[in-house]
Amino acid sequence: MKIAGLIFLVSLAWMTGCVSHSSMERRRGEIAPRSVFVPVWERTMVRGSRFARVPDQFGTPSWSPGTLRIVTGTSRGEVWSMDLTGGTLWRVALHEPVESPPLVRDDVVLVGTISGGLHALDRETGKKRWKFQGYGSFLGHLLVHEGVVYALSSRNKLYAVALETGALHWSREHETPQAYTVRGHSSLVLRRNLLIYGLSDGRLMAIDLQRRGEIYWTADLEEGADENYLDADATPILFEDRLFAASYRKGVVSLAVDTGEVQWRYPIAGVTRLLLHRERLYFVSASSGIHCLSLDGRLLWRQHVELGTATSMQVVNDRLLISFDEGGLIALNPYNGYFYQKFDTGSGISGGFAVTGPWLATLANNGRLYLFEIR
Repeated sequence: MKIAGLIFLVSLAWMTGCVSHSSMERRRGEIAPRSVFVPVWERTMVRGSRFARVPDQFGTPSWSPGTLRIVTGTSRGEVWSMDLTGGTLWRVALHEPVESPPLVRDDVVLVGTISGGLHALDRETGKKRWKFQGYGSFLGHLLVHEGVVYALSSRNKLYAVALETGALHWSREHETPQAYTVRGHSSLVLRRNLLIYGLSDGRLMAIDLQRRGEIYWTADLEEGADENYLDADATPILFEDRLFAASYRKGVVSLAVDTGEVQWRYPIAGVTRLLLHRERLYFVSASSGIHCLSLDGRLLWRQHVELGTATSMQVVNDRLLISFDEGGLIALNPYNGYFYQKFDTGSGISGGFAVTGPWLATLANNGRLYLFEIR
């Protein structure tokens, strides 16, 4: 009750006495704008200097399950744990920039860094338990299954590490292309004993965890093209016996999850995020806008935006929420694409956002952590 009361007072003070960065955008075919993102507080996590601006923040906050605690990493190599009022519970310096979302599992916080460090911290105190050193950068989501941490690096190397000790069980290395690739990489998806993920050469892999990472099937989403930017960076999405994925140049595909056989393809460039909601597939192309497809690949609606690359997507309370690396946050109607609201942080959001209940947390490129109430 005390926290709820404090948040109400902070929100009221913001709305009545402060100037917000938020702005409403009206476009053709749009319904009346409404307030979806209600600012609660913002806190500076990274400061610039007299001679250098704040670097872009690729870290995404996470919520600690069962609590209203936020855990986030920063470009300064710090990991913070905070309560819902923005108060610091603990702060740990890893001295390695953090771009992957922290994974809170039981009493442990798992964090990957761009220097290849995989760290386990105590959830209550932040005390370091162990560190594993990998090759490449950990940029995507980590996954824990049956006491093992699975982590994919930017060098197309997959690690299986013991959750309790940080000891390496096994690893699998895939060929890394010499051409130009897109920043970031696919996160991991688990289906029974199959671990599925995309690689920077345009391939989608399914490996068998019961056989220490033996390849089950491979799908080439770029069809063997020998050029730059072949990445399959969009995290695959499972739905029944189907798998939805995307490559940067050739677009969105539907595959059979048991064989990797392509069922249909929607050609479009620049897709790095996918979202499935109520049997509709959503994605964003920086050049072609926001798209909504049926599960058989038919276009249901499209909305034009010029806000850069989408970094997170989620549907909350029948609002399609999207963050962009150049344009902050927007909210749309997921059924017709009409705009509700845009909140401009002034510097974009290169990491993404995390939602629990009505609360949304995001770390913007200006080094500020924002908390919103979603309405």
